Amino acid sequence: MGIHKITPDEESKLPIFGSHEEAKEYFTTQYADAFLHKKTTELGGVAIYKYILIVDQEAYKIGQEKLARFEMMNGPEFMNSFQSIQITEDGEVEIGL
Repeated sequence: MGIHKITPDEESKLPIFGSHEEAKEYFTTQYADAFLHKKTTELGGVAIYKYILIVDQEAYKIGQEKLARFEMMNGPEFMNSFQSIQITEDGEVEIGL
């Protein structure tokens, strides 16, 4: 079975993490290379680690190539190919739709 987007029900059943590292380890174990760190930002002095979960490798790759060439995106394929995941330094997780 392939990787699918994490549902709100699945999100509610995630373990409670004590740190970013614990959450990162969990998602890396669950999703391996499909779980990618994109950037780290700070809000109110708290580090926020931004990741994506790639659920459709081919659509994601094509979308990235189009972005690199500044091409227009037609259809929802690229946006539906991944899901955003934010993890704070204290382990709070927020998963995008």
